[in-house]
Amino acid sequence: MNSHLSDAHLIRFLDGRLPADEHAAIEAALATDPALADRLAALHVDTTAIGPAFETLLDNAPEVDFASMEHAADPPRESTLGRGRLSLAASLVVAAVLGALLASVWQEPRQDTPRDERWHADVVTYHKLYVPETVAPLEASVRSLNSQFERVANALSLDIPEALGRLADVEFKRAQVLGFEGTPLAHLTYQSAAGKPIALCFLKLPGAGTSVPVTSRQRGLAAVTWEQAGLGFIIVGDVDAKTLEALAKAASEAFPT
Repeated sequence: MNSHLSDAHLIRFLDGRLPADEHAAIEAALATDPALADRLAALHVDTTAIGPAFETLLDNAPEVDFASMEHAADPPRESTLGRGRLSLAASLVVAAVLGALLASVWQEPRQDTPRDERWHADVVTYHKLYVPETVAPLEASVRSLNSQFERVANALSLDIPEALGRLADVEFKRAQVLGFEGTPLAHLTYQSAAGKPIALCFLKLPGAGTSVPVTSRQRGLAAVTWEQAGLGFIIVGDVDAKTLEALAKAASEAFPT
């Protein structure tokens, strides 16, 4: 009915920038045109959600010496060209700040980094996205969990010890198959008594022997890594190191040496 109204026109309506008579006409049309109401809903932007998000970015933004940048810039001119250069400079500064923020959140490992460090880093980066609400709703029957274990075992051509589904002090939530550089990777998810997500991951590593578990902090998370029987392991979570070390010991004992 009101398909002749452009999106730009409707946005001006939402912004309150239409003449009073045109604004009133659209308001009247909304009472009888559901399609028009749907279009307005799709064009509406929740600016209340945007503000806090940018405040968070600014709180974590690196310091930029705008004074020195201003002195280094050409003197402002009253021409359009001068204003364009200043706008470009401001855009570059914003891009640099946002780029630094994104780089601090997601740092992809260099290809010349040893393979074991790269897959550890990928697992930790993935686990950083997990929150208690991610794992809390995961509920599966024994039959379903056994089926998940079977899929992991088939993907890795490996017998998965049933004991991994009964580690002490954590609740087993899910088993799934991920991948790293073409190699299947087992990803087992648990939840601590405090509700924190924990991940145990392992994959086949040609030439891997047996190594002593190493505890570290990676991207703000506790992690324990080790090698055993041709497999590489990492267990990671936002929990204390002793909890992970105990889980790593139990997982290690579940596999044949």
